[in-house]
Amino acid sequence: MESKQKIINNVIDECCGLTKDTNALIISDNGDFSKELCELFCSTVSTKVKSIETTSQTAKKPYEKTEVQVVDAVQKNHDIVISLMSNSIGKIKSALGDGIKTYLYNRHKIFLSITSLDYYFGKTNAFFEAIDIDHSKMHENCVHVAEQLTKADSAHVKTDCGTDVSLDISGRNGFVSSGLVKTFNAGTNLPGGEAYIAPLETKTNGKIVIDTTINYLSGRKRVSEPVEFTVKDGFVVDISGGSDAQLLAGELEKAGGNNDKSVYCIAELGIGLNEKANIIGNTLIDEKVLGTCHFALGNNTAFGGQNSSPIHADMIVNRPKIFLDNQLIKYPK
Repeated sequence: MESKQKIINNVIDECCGLTKDTNALIISDNGDFSKELCELFCSTVSTKVKSIETTSQTAKKPYEKTEVQVVDAVQKNHDIVISLMSNSIGKIKSALGDGIKTYLYNRHKIFLSITSLDYYFGKTNAFFEAIDIDHSKMHENCVHVAEQLTKADSAHVKTDCGTDVSLDISGRNGFVSSGLVKTFNAGTNLPGGEAYIAPLETKTNGKIVIDTTINYLSGRKRVSEPVEFTVKDGFVVDISGGSDAQLLAGELEKAGGNNDKSVYCIAELGIGLNEKANIIGNTLIDEKVLGTCHFALGNNTAFGGQNSSPIHADMIVNRPKIFLDNQLIKYPK
């Protein structure tokens, strides 16, 4: 692996398309890894742009209010915003009127986000290894798979652990998260490396066995034993397994208070395509690992779906067989 500074420099050059006319904003918090990345990004970005502004806040959970200096900085006329968060930027939608990605997208800005840095504790090299990759080539691979998703009417996923689920993806478009954000109106997170789609919300049926990593509402971790979802007409109707299943079921019940069914919707099928990423127990990197796929519960309105929900929680499945229109998916060579 190259030096961390060299890797960040390569990412900025390959992914962001900065020029001497670019005005940049970098947001960080008081977490150790956030501060380290802020120093690395500032060192590189400052040599490539017209101006650079930095701002910081204390580390936030998704439900905690974003600090005013961050909100004010986001509303200024920057061309690119780079967000480096220990967990989340916080509850910024109430201040902006939209989530930060949508807010910047609608204003033709570039948004590069790295979140949940706390979950790399003791494993920071895994992050740098996953972004030390040819992003242009990976983007081509993601587009190749996303196009297959767009063309297909159905998907069927099976694993040796027991997943056997059918999804209707007709009329929906596949999307790409590769790390490339060279053009305005673009946003992505790092590490990149997935193609994904929102299935029709009432047409998923079967069994999903989560055997790798779960995005709990309270955090992310490897599962100690498989968690099984029974899915009927697009929604999880039963969750079984050991302590992990009990924890997740309790959190979803709390999140879906007052019988909010939206938190149980199968909102996404995603396919990992990053050959440098390795499973570490953080869904934001594990979902990008080549040879995995993930299902998300909750919201999918940002990528063509119709299920509005207060959560979006990814669940990772390892070594799946994925069939599109009854044909095994064609991975790029």
